[in-house]
Amino acid sequence: MILPYANSGTSGTDEVLRLLSPAEAIPVAGLSGGVATLMVEEMVAAWGRGQRVLAEEYLARKPELRADAEAAIRLIYEEVCLRRGEGQDVSLSELVRRFPQWGTELEILLECDRLLDSRPKALPFPLVGENLGDFQLLDELGRGTRGRCFLAAQPSLANRLVVLKVTSCDHVEHLSLACLQHTHIVPLYSEQEFPEINLRAMCMPYLGGATLGQVLALLGEVPPDRRTGQSLLNALDRIQAVRPMVSSASPTRRFLARTTYVRAICWAGACLADALQYAHERGIVHMDVKPSNVLLAADGQPLLLDFHLARAPLRAGEEQSEWVGGTPAYMSPEQYAAITAVSEGRAVPNDVDARTDLYALGRTLCEALGGTVRDATVLFPRQVTTSLGDVIRKCLAFDPSDRYTDAVALANDLRRHMADLPLQGVANRNLSERWLKWCRRSPSALLRLKTVVVGSTLLIAVIAAVWAVFLIPRFHAAEQALGDGKSLLSRRDYSEAARVLARGAALIEGLPGGRVLTREIAGQARRVNCARNADLLHDLVEKLRFLDSTAPLPLRETKAVEQHCQTLWETRQMILEGLDGTLGAEDEARLRSDMLDLAVIGTSLRVRLAVDADDSTKARREALRVLDEAEARFGPSHILFCERQAHAQALGQADTAAQAARSATLVPPRTAGEHYAMGRYLLASGDLEAAEAAFERALALRPEDFWSNFKLGVCAYRRQHFEDAVDAFRVCIALAPDRAEPFFNRARAQTALGHTIQASRDYARALKLNPTLVVPRIDHASSDPRTGRKLESSMD
Repeated sequence: MILPYANSGTSGTDEVLRLLSPAEAIPVAGLSGGVATLMVEEMVAAWGRGQRVLAEEYLARKPELRADAEAAIRLIYEEVCLRRGEGQDVSLSELVRRFPQWGTELEILLECDRLLDSRPKALPFPLVGENLGDFQLLDELGRGTRGRCFLAAQPSLANRLVVLKVTSCDHVEHLSLACLQHTHIVPLYSEQEFPEINLRAMCMPYLGGATLGQVLALLGEVPPDRRTGQSLLNALDRIQAVRPMVSSASPTRRFLARTTYVRAICWAGACLADALQYAHERGIVHMDVKPSNVLLAADGQPLLLDFHLARAPLRAGEEQSEWVGGTPAYMSPEQYAAITAVSEGRAVPNDVDARTDLYALGRTLCEALGGTVRDATVLFPRQVTTSLGDVIRKCLAFDPSDRYTDAVALANDLRRHMADLPLQGVANRNLSERWLKWCRRSPSALLRLKTVVVGSTLLIAVIAAVWAVFLIPRFHAAEQALGDGKSLLSRRDYSEAARVLARGAALIEGLPGGRVLTREIAGQARRVNCARNADLLHDLVEKLRFLDSTAPLPLRETKAVEQHCQTLWETRQMILEGLDGTLGAEDEARLRSDMLDLAVIGTSLRVRLAVDADDSTKARREALRVLDEAEARFGPSHILFCERQAHAQALGQADTAAQAARSATLVPPRTAGEHYAMGRYLLASGDLEAAEAAFERALALRPEDFWSNFKLGVCAYRRQHFEDAVDAFRVCIALAPDRAEPFFNRARAQTALGHTIQASRDYARALKLNPTLVVPRIDHASSDPRTGRKLESSMD
């Protein structure tokens, strides 16, 4: 059984490897060890606790060791040394079978070990029953490779019982302990050096008890939710039963006997945090806080042990010539990084200060509370509350700046948790926990609150009855109206959707508890209105697109259309603000296309209406301004750049025209709408063949587009490809059978082909759909434009 004060010394593997590689002969936890040294120390500690852990387990936990043959062999050889220390015979064949990838290296290492007997000469530790200086050694409490702990009597002082920690003379733990006199730190009585045998003995009080690690190991038999403070005392008494008894009657034991297990661990954690703060204020960082270095004395008091790794804080960028150590399972990330850097001869990358002890204490408390750490996730059993879990998680933060600033703050929060007070270092995010804490610390206020609650409950019962009879049906009807409004909006039945939503809002207007539903209905009503406005805008732009594709209108009508475009463009901001964020992706794309067409068509009409050169210059400058605004609000567009190039060339602005040409090259038409706009631009400029190609590209992307098919028919008609025109207008009729334009234009194409009967039927259908049309008389002379007598129509 290993009892307190026994964790000291280094591993036998490092001693062997130092002899085999004299150039690397430096302290074990220093420059030569790295990750392998940490694993070796952990293996030595595990075997000391009676856990026969094999090298494979450590290699599986740290796969990076497999890539470093030297580190892996070092770990394997440590297992060999530990097994030999227990009298086991380890054969080469067994090791080669387990580790075939390093068979040659293991054979050489064992052969060197056999031939050179490279294991260093063991220190001449005294045996139980012998005397060492003024002390008589009664029993061995624990051992390491470089240290022993004995229970001893001191005859010169009435045979008082003490703990004698015996190490080699190069250990300087006594210098750290000598500075520390604290209730929760095991004190140092005296130190004596025996240079003739290279040993140093540190005399400390014998307080009975056991380490927290031993107690937790014994408590593993008890489920976490069934542990109490008395469970701690029972485990403590079982462990120390085989040792000389120390008076255990104390207020601390009475406190532990009646408290919960979680509160007992919080209290112990606060005591240990006080001890760490005391050491930190004196410039000492423990560097190895863990359950096996925490003594629970016979009276239940927790005390910090084993300061053999303690040192001043490490600062980033410093070159370390002295050793650095720790226990991997409890080391902070910055401590682990520092050890790795020192082992590689690099400067320490980050500060290693008091906050690394807070991390280790957090890991210790997490283990004591039954928690687990998986990567960055810390999990606790249900008896650990949210706030206490957050305290531990703050200690275990990867970044030191996210932890508690000092041990005082941690101790303060642990004690506030025990006193049911709000925590200061972490958010009190669990409302139910905060409520229960308030109830426990304010019982009289709770009684008054209960009285108020009873009265309120009766009032609420009356209100609930009224609610159930009169209000719930209204809310159900309003919710149904909201659902119907959404459905009608998806079908674009805007008028009915607005009516249904208005009825739903009226049902719950002014009712208590109806604010949220009223807000939802109002929001849906705004979406209905915005969608209706978007459709109205689309219809207006559709008419402008049609008018833009016609034969030249009379001057008066052209001016009216241009003025309408200008009015719509000037009010665009108001329209867009109402629509912003309420449309789906498809409707947003349609809106963008509509506004770009509005800008292009309006500016084109304005230029056409110019009566002289000055008026034309003014119109083109205004056109450039509008096109700039359109690009800034709706993004770049190929047709927009083409229009800008044309206006700039007419104004003699060569640089602007060249830039617009380059931009048009960089932003070619991609969507069906952009190809359509390009085709319309080319059609207006008289390039029928290029326009027809653009419309065909638009149809390749969106075959069902009405206007691309319609303009393709116009191109075919003007190029006198009448059969192609008939086919194109036939598709338009299939897409929009309620529009007069495709019937009228197909009639013209049929007339040109001499199909007078079919033309008459199409004219009749067009007149039925739009009685305002002027249909020409069909005769042989007027039906064939190839005779030179062309039909005039406003539908082309």
